[in-house]
Amino acid sequence: MQGKSRAGQSSQSSQSGQSGMTLIEVLVAMAVLGTAVASLISLFSLQTGNTAVLEDHLLARIVAENAMVEVVTNDAAGVRQDQGGQVTLAGRDYEWAATRTPSAYEGIDVLAVSVRYEDTDRELTSLTTLKRAE
Repeated sequence: MQGKSRAGQSSQSSQSGQSGMTLIEVLVAMAVLGTAVASLISLFSLQTGNTAVLEDHLLARIVAENAMVEVVTNDAAGVRQDQGGQVTLAGRDYEWAATRTPSAYEGIDVLAVSVRYEDTDRELTSLTTLKRAE
């Protein structure tokens, strides 16, 4: 019988002690978790916006590099004036302009290519190189 009474005593002591969390503790835990989730959602939305901006600048940089190759190639063929053009890349319309100006050093010109969206004046990127004046 003593075995039964000890078993009964142990079950009584576990019932009288605290087990689990109170309602206040649950509410505080949910508030902390909610704040963390809201912060993560905000972070992901900012990151998505930044990704779109970076993609625009990357595509504009590709347009600038291709335009610079065209300018240098035309330069080798004897075309020396300012140049420009329109390009569609990844469904976006870009406009580029290339200028050639003398540098501070004799015999060297500065070739500069700037790229913008076709319908805006805001420059997305620019690329500059030096070229021997001929």
